[in-house]
Amino acid sequence: MESITLALMERIKEKMPQLRYIDEDYGQLDFRDDQYPVIAPAVLINIDETDWTTESAVRPTIQSGSTQVTLKLVLECYDDTHIDSTTEHKIEERTEQARQLFRAVQGFKLNSKMSPMTRIKSRDYAVGGNLKVYETVFEFLQRELLAKE
Repeated sequence: MESITLALMERIKEKMPQLRYIDEDYGQLDFRDDQYPVIAPAVLINIDETDWTTESAVRPTIQSGSTQVTLKLVLECYDDTHIDSTTEHKIEERTEQARQLFRAVQGFKLNSKMSPMTRIKSRDYAVGGNLKVYETVFEFLQRELLAKE
């Protein structure tokens, strides 16, 4: 799974050069401190889980997996965006960055053993009063051949 995480990090960096921080998600937003600071705008990547099905249990073993990946786009949200605040456009700016991340990842395929990634779920929420997180879950299928030992 590490090669998928790294490939996603590189893809997102290429498609969204304005990001200041791209990393795997190891709980930085849950325990915000100076040791592991998240500098927005940022993307955190987590390979959530893979459900495996065995196609052949004899050598060579063949398994198919359905993998879910969560991407968290973290943006600063200091602007007062209530109606007539004159900064309402900040909502659309943040939404556009979420769309940009979606476009960077939707259909991404690392190799021939992997299906294109497709979005299956999304949501947004606030963290700590000044950060907005746009979370998107993608899914892809993969196939592994475990050769004879």
